[in-house]
Order: sequence, then C-alpha cells, then structure tokens
Amino acid sequence: MKLKVRDGEEEAMFCLFDEDVEKLATETCPLLASMGEACSLFPDEMECMYGDAVLYKVEKTEYEDKESSLFFKVSSICHE
Repeated sequence: MKLKVRDGEEEAMFCLFDEDVEKLATETCPLLASMGEACSLFPDEMECMYGDAVLYKVEKTEYEDKESSLFFKVSSICHE
C-alpha cells in the first residue's frame, strides 16, 4: 500500500507491505486480501491515521515516481 506523507512543505511516498497493513487493519485486511490484486479499496482502520502524527521507521529506496516523489520502505510504525 502506498501512503502519501507530508511534513510541512516536503512530501514523500511511503510503501507499506502486507505484514504492516495486516497489523493496522486487522478486520478489513482479510476481506481486501480475498479480493485479490485488483482490489484498490483502502482499509477502514487506516482512516483514523489521516491527519494524525505517525512515527515511521523507513529505509530509503532508489525509486522516484514521475512526480519526483521519493519512495521509502516502512520498516516499523508507531501510532498512538
């Protein structure tokens, strides 16, 4: 799952992988996973994170998208 993250003026794209999304969306994730690769729905449980401060531990990747946004692999999340 890709998340657009902003910190003031700066913006980056964070990539969450299955195991991290499963931890955050324990109820919705099995349903979305059963829909397969074509599913583009967003887990309901992650809506509560919108606009909140969240601490991410990330690893920088070499990839940039066409908007020149940097991509980071999320290795852990703290949201309390």
